[in-house]
Amino acid sequence: MIPTLPSATAQCLTIGYARCSTDKQDNSVDIQRHEMEAYCTANHLTRLELYGEEDVSGRLQFSARPKGCEILRRIQAFTRDHPGAIINLIIPKIDRLGRSASDVIATVEDLHRIPQFSLHILNLGGMTLNTRSPWGMFMIQIFAALAQIEVSITRERIRTTLEHKRRKSELTGTVPYGWDAIETGQVTSKGTRIRKVVDNPQQQSWILHMHRLRVAGWSYGAIAKDLNQRQIPTKNGAGKTIAAGHGKTVISSGLWQCGNVAKVLNNSTVTQWLSARTTAV
Repeated sequence: MIPTLPSATAQCLTIGYARCSTDKQDNSVDIQRHEMEAYCTANHLTRLELYGEEDVSGRLQFSARPKGCEILRRIQAFTRDHPGAIINLIIPKIDRLGRSASDVIATVEDLHRIPQFSLHILNLGGMTLNTRSPWGMFMIQIFAALAQIEVSITRERIRTTLEHKRRKSELTGTVPYGWDAIETGQVTSKGTRIRKVVDNPQQQSWILHMHRLRVAGWSYGAIAKDLNQRQIPTKNGAGKTIAAGHGKTVISSGLWQCGNVAKVLNNSTVTQWLSARTTAV
């Protein structure tokens, strides 16, 4: 592994890729940007083109992500217009190319077809992996496998923590239809208030009603129409400001639609609750 620096005469394209995943566990795009800019300054890599995307899962292959696709098109266009150009791709961590070792290796092999391509991974000391040699590809495989193991361990730790909280009826996300959240008076070590999930019998009776109609062959839209005719309010009710994703908000209508009926009946808490009732019967 050796650092790659641009020559005095060669055309050079330096691209940085930052991603903040859907689980929000990663550093923000801005933090990753600062890290890559500092690396470029230290290694005399000029005119950094940064591609950052948020709320994009690492489970998607690099080429299937919006910014990943843009990067590949940009590299292809640059190498076509500047034969012999040096291409540098900078990423903060190897798992930015994929969450599985096979995805990472496939992406590196695709990039390997580009002449004069160099990959810079900052959590490896900013060194460039020479993927054109058997040793370099071997190192990529090892690092990709280690990254996959790290992700698996993190997921298992999160899953175990959430299951422990659920067993204590603590709120671990949004409150599903059929339940309410009440304050326990306790706080976490970080000062976050702990809320407990309790049954909402009235809403749960309507879950059973929706479930019976669905089993009878009703569509989600037909169930929504039935609930609206009965003037059954949704979880949020009418006039409440709710998050719509990507920083946007909407005002809830209080009316049922096929989408929120489907969301209720396919919610993991609801399906487990329905399954337990069916088993008990």
